[in-house]
Amino acid sequence: MELKKEHKIRAVIVLLFSLSFFGFVSNKLAQLQIYQHADLLKRGISQHDLCLEIEPKRGDIFDRKKEVLATSIKVSSIYGVPYEIENPKETAQKLAQILNMPADLLEKRFKGQKKFVWVKRKIDDELSAKVEALNIKGIGFLEESKRFYPKGKLLSHVLGFVGVDNKGLEGLELSLDQYLKGACGYRFLERDAAGRTKSSLTKQSVAPKDGNDVFLTIDEVIQYIAEEELDKVYKEYNAQGAFIIVMDPKSGEILALANRPTYDPNMFFKSEAEERRNRVVTDFFEPGSTVKALVGAAALSEEIVSLDEEFFCENGAYRIGRNVLHDSHPYSKLTFQQVIEKSSNIGIAKVSNRLGKDKLYQYMLDFGFGSKTKLGLRGEVGGLLYPPKRWSKFQTATVSMGQGIAVTGIQLVNALAAIANKGSLLKPIIIRRVEDENGIIILSNEKEVIKEVVSEEAADKITTALKGVVSTKGTARRASIDGFSVAGKTGTAQKVKEEGGYSHSDFIASFVGFVPAENPEVAILVVIDTPKPIYYGGVVAAPVFREVAKGILKYLGVAPDEKLVEDNKAA
Repeated sequence: MELKKEHKIRAVIVLLFSLSFFGFVSNKLAQLQIYQHADLLKRGISQHDLCLEIEPKRGDIFDRKKEVLATSIKVSSIYGVPYEIENPKETAQKLAQILNMPADLLEKRFKGQKKFVWVKRKIDDELSAKVEALNIKGIGFLEESKRFYPKGKLLSHVLGFVGVDNKGLEGLELSLDQYLKGACGYRFLERDAAGRTKSSLTKQSVAPKDGNDVFLTIDEVIQYIAEEELDKVYKEYNAQGAFIIVMDPKSGEILALANRPTYDPNMFFKSEAEERRNRVVTDFFEPGSTVKALVGAAALSEEIVSLDEEFFCENGAYRIGRNVLHDSHPYSKLTFQQVIEKSSNIGIAKVSNRLGKDKLYQYMLDFGFGSKTKLGLRGEVGGLLYPPKRWSKFQTATVSMGQGIAVTGIQLVNALAAIANKGSLLKPIIIRRVEDENGIIILSNEKEVIKEVVSEEAADKITTALKGVVSTKGTARRASIDGFSVAGKTGTAQKVKEEGGYSHSDFIASFVGFVPAENPEVAILVVIDTPKPIYYGGVVAAPVFREVAKGILKYLGVAPDEKLVEDNKAA
């Protein structure tokens, strides 16, 4: 009896154990097959499949003659699949030696939970070959593109640069990023049981869409000529900064634009923010006597003065209220043409008094001061032009000589180009067009007249006076070019001190002009920030204009005027 009872107990225990085991297995199966099915399927697919983003080719940037200024080249990038790396520490140490990276950083990546990590992106072929020779499981290679600027420092402030992810960070690379970047594609890979990858046959890859190409108005040769001369003067006079702009005054197109200091966008990470600043659009400064050309044009257009009218220039000291205005040299009587040629502060002040502060202000607005030109370069500012209700009689005089007003380089050269263009102010252009991969134009900038600022007759008359500036009678004889008539104006402006007031030791030296005067091919502005020890615009900036203009005229094939050549020989 007792044996049967014992058998029954054993049977019950086995039955209970079996039921419990079956219940446990059933519960586990239910969890795996029902409750965790979606998550486990996703994890399985993630271990079996790998989706890689394919970078598009970023659009190229060309000059006006289709010379490449920025392009993209194919390079290798190294990635890791952490769960496939059998020995993270050893792998990290091997790669660190070749790639010059911290081993602990790589080890941390390889021990992480991500299924894909970058090891090092966009490396040269030599490093790529060394890593590939290690044949490490879980380490793979992808072909990516790296931005390359074949001309190095040339036009760097306009072009800007991109980051490691091919996103524009500065310059046109940033402002035109939406056109240049393209759209990413995707490549699907499958892994076998050994962890080897192959192209997926079950999922369709998506091809990337390459970026659009950008064509600039810049001429590479003219840019080179301008940068070479700018570099010389920047170093010779130990300047804090310098820039130059070359414009076609008939179309508004920018042919060259350069700044100093500069940098190489291929190695932008080695540069300072100060070296990358595009002073032409980001900095504003008091233009000094260059503005006298514009005030003169306005007065001639209003027919309140003539070139041969005489003005008494007070022998160098002119009291206006409680202030005294001085000339750099004492003059008695000067014709209005001589006022421009000699750059008389007193003479131009008397002319501006006739013009009146309201009209003077309006002409400054019409010439483009006080507002952005919308050139298309990031960081552009509008300068400073206070309303006339804030001007005293003395301030009206100082504005006419370029003090108490602040302009950008692009504003100033564009304003003078209006005189070269017979009185018509044009919108400056540096981006000529954007084309897609099929050559279809999706963005285009054409010649645009903003305003007829002064009459054609007034523009011709002030040009005559500006030709006198670039002669033995004027302040800019060093800007003269044998065989060519040159029109231009010097500027030597005191810098405003941080604490207020004007410095007596730091100056902005400038020259702005166009050539040939009667039928201009180029308008050029040269600005030197704090040159030492000489700081006069006619001595420091004018010779830069001459050398740049000579090089451009030769390059463009513009023949000299034989009559002027003979006149120079006779003189």
